[in-house]
Amino acid sequence: MNEVMNKEYSIANDIKVSYSLVNTAQKTLSDLDKSIDELSLLVENLRDNARKLEIK
Repeated sequence: MNEVMNKEYSIANDIKVSYSLVNTAQKTLSDLDKSIDELSLLVENLRDNARKLEIK
């Protein structure tokens, strides 16, 4: 009986850890997506500024 409870506790712990890792991964991907969007805007602004400098 004790062995079954230990296995159930271990499985529950594994599920909690897995859930936490998935949440952390989702947050990391969301942050990365935002950073890529910001970087894309910066690159576009740099291109626009470079074009303006070429025209002058």
